[in-house]
Amino acid sequence: MNKRYERCSFFAASDLIFDVAIREYNQEHVAFPILIVGSSILGVVDELGMLAVFEDMLRPVFVGFLGLPAYAATAFIFGILRKEMALEILAVLAGTAMFIDVMTPLQIYVFALVATIYVPCAATIAVIGKELGWRNIVLISGFTTYTVYCGRWCCQLPGACAAVRQK
Repeated sequence: MNKRYERCSFFAASDLIFDVAIREYNQEHVAFPILIVGSSILGVVDELGMLAVFEDMLRPVFVGFLGLPAYAATAFIFGILRKEMALEILAVLAGTAMFIDVMTPLQIYVFALVATIYVPCAATIAVIGKELGWRNIVLISGFTTYTVYCGRWCCQLPGACAAVRQK
């Protein structure tokens, strides 16, 4: 723990409040504009039909390696802007929120695994980059991507995820 927070006094509390205020300022002035601009860009790209191009480029990874439906790539593209958006967009693209009707249990598991672990959303990347440095965000993003691939590879092993594979 940081030494300046160890003592229990008014000054320690004021230091903590100051640090929280700085982080809140970063969130509002770094992350919020990224969400606004990113949402606008994604809206334009979607209206122009360019998401299909991205989906085709990512098809080998999402369909071939991860075993997910092709439209999952679009859900993850939106998920980079906001993490929780990945699941919402998947429901829209699948035409139902009952994923078991359009995906196997293993596909649902892999989607949840990738959505949870893969690269953080754009706002998080910006704030972490500002606070820890851009080199660290590249390392964090690389490690989370590697972790997703290892997790998917483990699901392909005989006997692994057996309960999830059964329908």
